[in-house]
Amino acid sequence: MKEASEYCGLHPNTLRKYIDKGIIKGVRIGKHRYVDSSELDRLMGKIKRVPESTAIIYCRVSTRKQKDYLENQKKRLIEFCKQRGLEVVEIIEDIGSGLNERRKGLKSCSSLSERGKLKTS
Repeated sequence: MKEASEYCGLHPNTLRKYIDKGIIKGVRIGKHRYVDSSELDRLMGKIKRVPESTAIIYCRVSTRKQKDYLENQKKRLIEFCKQRGLEVVEIIEDIGSGLNERRKGLKSCSSLSERGKLKTS
Protein backbone atom coordinates (compact mmCIF):
# COMPACT_ATOMS: atom_id res chain seq x y z
CA MET A 1 0.00 0.00 0.00
CA LYS A 2 2.86 2.35 0.73
CA GLU A 3 4.19 2.19 -2.83
CA ALA A 4 0.71 2.55 -4.29
CA SER A 5 -0.01 5.53 -2.06
CA GLU A 6 3.22 7.24 -3.12
CA TYR A 7 2.46 6.49 -6.77
CA CYS A 8 -0.94 8.16 -6.76
CA GLY A 9 -0.50 10.64 -3.89
CA LEU A 10 -3.32 9.26 -1.75
CA HIS A 11 -3.13 8.10 1.86
CA PRO A 12 -2.98 4.29 2.25
CA ASN A 13 -6.23 4.34 4.28
CA THR A 14 -7.98 6.08 1.38
CA LEU A 15 -6.79 3.38 -1.01
CA ARG A 16 -7.99 0.68 1.39
CA LYS A 17 -11.43 2.30 1.52
CA TYR A 18 -11.54 2.54 -2.29
CA ILE A 19 -10.75 -1.18 -2.54
CA ASP A 20 -13.41 -2.07 0.05
CA LYS A 21 -16.03 0.05 -1.75
CA GLY A 22 -15.11 -1.41 -5.15
CA ILE A 23 -13.92 1.91 -6.58
CA ILE A 24 -10.63 0.26 -7.52
CA LYS A 25 -9.77 -3.40 -7.88
CA GLY A 26 -7.33 -4.75 -5.37
CA VAL A 27 -6.25 -8.09 -4.00
CA ARG A 28 -5.99 -8.88 -0.32
CA ILE A 29 -3.45 -11.50 0.69
CA GLY A 30 -3.37 -11.96 4.43
CA LYS A 31 -3.02 -8.54 6.01
CA HIS A 32 -1.66 -6.93 2.83
CA ARG A 33 -3.49 -5.42 -0.12
CA TYR A 34 -2.12 -5.07 -3.62
CA VAL A 35 -3.31 -2.79 -6.42
CA ASP A 36 -2.24 -2.95 -10.05
CA SER A 37 -0.71 0.26 -11.40
CA SER A 38 -3.29 0.33 -14.22
CA GLU A 39 -6.03 0.63 -11.56
CA LEU A 40 -4.19 3.55 -9.99
CA ASP A 41 -3.78 5.17 -13.41
CA ARG A 42 -7.51 4.77 -14.00
CA LEU A 43 -8.22 6.28 -10.59
CA MET A 44 -6.02 9.26 -11.40
CA GLY A 45 -7.78 9.75 -14.73
CA LYS A 46 -4.94 8.58 -16.95
CA ILE A 47 -6.96 5.60 -18.20
CA LYS A 48 -10.72 5.22 -18.51
CA ARG A 49 -12.01 1.77 -17.70
CA VAL A 50 -14.75 0.67 -20.01
CA PRO A 51 -17.04 -1.94 -18.50
CA GLU A 52 -16.41 -5.34 -20.01
CA SER A 53 -20.13 -5.86 -20.26
CA THR A 54 -23.45 -4.56 -19.05
CA ALA A 55 -25.98 -6.30 -16.87
CA ILE A 56 -29.69 -6.25 -16.23
CA ILE A 57 -30.62 -7.37 -12.75
CA TYR A 58 -33.86 -9.25 -12.08
CA CYS A 59 -35.02 -9.56 -8.45
CA ARG A 60 -38.17 -11.27 -7.18
CA VAL A 61 -39.87 -12.07 -3.91
CA SER A 62 -43.17 -13.86 -3.38
CA THR A 63 -45.01 -11.41 -1.12
CA ARG A 64 -45.02 -7.76 -0.11
CA LYS A 65 -43.98 -8.85 3.39
CA GLN A 66 -40.63 -9.84 1.84
CA LYS A 67 -39.91 -6.38 0.40
CA ASP A 68 -36.83 -6.06 2.67
CA TYR A 69 -35.48 -9.25 1.09
CA LEU A 70 -35.98 -7.68 -2.33
CA GLU A 71 -33.71 -4.78 -1.32
CA ASN A 72 -31.12 -7.24 0.01
CA GLN A 73 -31.22 -9.17 -3.28
CA LYS A 74 -30.73 -5.96 -5.22
CA LYS A 75 -27.74 -4.90 -3.11
CA ARG A 76 -26.10 -8.31 -3.39
CA LEU A 77 -26.60 -8.48 -7.16
CA ILE A 78 -25.28 -4.94 -7.67
CA GLU A 79 -22.19 -5.86 -5.64
CA PHE A 80 -21.82 -9.09 -7.65
CA CYS A 81 -21.86 -7.11 -10.90
CA LYS A 82 -19.47 -4.49 -9.57
CA GLN A 83 -16.94 -7.15 -8.55
CA ARG A 84 -17.03 -8.60 -12.05
CA GLY A 85 -16.71 -5.29 -13.87
CA LEU A 86 -20.30 -5.29 -15.12
CA GLU A 87 -22.19 -2.03 -15.49
CA VAL A 88 -25.78 -2.34 -14.25
CA VAL A 89 -27.98 -0.65 -16.84
CA GLU A 90 -31.37 -1.70 -15.50
CA ILE A 91 -32.91 -3.25 -12.39
CA ILE A 92 -36.18 -5.13 -12.81
CA GLU A 93 -38.18 -6.08 -9.72
CA ASP A 94 -41.17 -8.34 -9.19
CA ILE A 95 -43.32 -9.16 -6.21
CA GLY A 96 -45.28 -12.29 -6.95
CA SER A 97 -45.27 -16.05 -6.90
CA GLY A 98 -42.62 -17.84 -8.90
CA LEU A 99 -45.41 -19.95 -10.39
CA ASN A 100 -47.12 -16.86 -11.83
CA GLU A 101 -45.89 -16.33 -15.39
CA ARG A 102 -47.72 -12.98 -15.71
CA ARG A 103 -45.18 -11.02 -13.68
CA LYS A 104 -44.42 -7.61 -15.25
CA GLY A 105 -40.68 -7.85 -14.59
CA LEU A 106 -40.44 -11.33 -16.07
CA LYS A 107 -42.35 -10.16 -19.14
CA SER A 108 -39.97 -7.21 -19.43
CA CYS A 109 -36.96 -9.55 -19.39
CA SER A 110 -38.59 -11.79 -22.01
CA SER A 111 -39.36 -8.79 -24.19
CA LEU A 112 -35.77 -7.54 -23.98
CA SER A 113 -34.53 -10.99 -24.92
CA GLU A 114 -36.90 -11.32 -27.87
CA ARG A 115 -35.82 -7.93 -29.21
CA GLY A 116 -32.18 -8.98 -28.99
CA LYS A 117 -31.41 -6.48 -26.24
CA LEU A 118 -30.58 -9.17 -23.68
CA LYS A 119 -27.78 -11.69 -24.02
CA THR A 120 -27.12 -14.45 -21.55
CA SER A 121 -23.89 -16.18 -20.84
